Amino acid sequence: MAMQAVNADDECVVTDAELPTRDAGSSSGGDDARSGVERVSDDIEQTRLARRKAAKTLRVKALLVKRRRAERGTDEVWHLAEVAMKEARRRVAAEAVAELDAKRQNRRHGEDGGGVRQAGAARVSLVKHQRGGDQVSRGAERTDVEYMGADDSLPTASMEVNGVQRRVKLDSCARYTIAGTDWMAHGDKVHVTAPVDYGEGIGGFLLDVVGVWRFKLRTVFNECIEVEASVVSGCSDEFLLGVDFMRARGDIMNFNRNEMRY
Repeated sequence: MAMQAVNADDECVVTDAELPTRDAGSSSGGDDARSGVERVSDDIEQTRLARRKAAKTLRVKALLVKRRRAERGTDEVWHLAEVAMKEARRRVAAEAVAELDAKRQNRRHGEDGGGVRQAGAARVSLVKHQRGGDQVSRGAERTDVEYMGADDSLPTASMEVNGVQRRVKLDSCARYTIAGTDWMAHGDKVHVTAPVDYGEGIGGFLLDVVGVWRFKLRTVFNECIEVEASVVSGCSDEFLLGVDFMRARGDIMNFNRNEMRY
């Protein structure tokens, strides 16, 4: 009976000793399972993040493409509008010159009972210049071309017109602002009666007034000003700011410092 008790006790001891080993194995398996689940969860999360990032990248690219298309469309519309404006200005200028030619023909033929209308003339600082012609050969005679230009002693300012720098001169002796026919392409015709019918240059020669045009000039100080000028035929690229412009803005000319304030 004693031996059986001992064996029973030994069996209990052995059995009890095996239990911790089984528990340890079960715990290790559970940890491995949890680690596997966590890895799978991390992989799923990384996949989701990658998909979100890819979707965001596609949205940004689509937005950039849409914006570029809109910009190209805006640039194209702006270009077409600019071309249409230039064409309209050329057409208006051609019509104005044709009307002036018709008036000249009427004056030559002495219409309206043979009387000639006495028109007003405004003096401007324009003089006759001689431009040397092209010499075809060494033995050919050089022919000089006569053109009207401003007096070189006039103060000159640089103005931006339609994105191009052009020279504008200040003529304190001119009653009205005068522009050459080339300037018609840079402004818009104003449907008003010109203040005078002629511009009288230095020496007494007369230049017919085509009409009144409005121009937008930008100064070196990035200031935009609007000027109305009488366009005269016979002068091409000159622009003379007259007393009317200076008086309207209360200009003060300082010849010592070569500046004008208003």
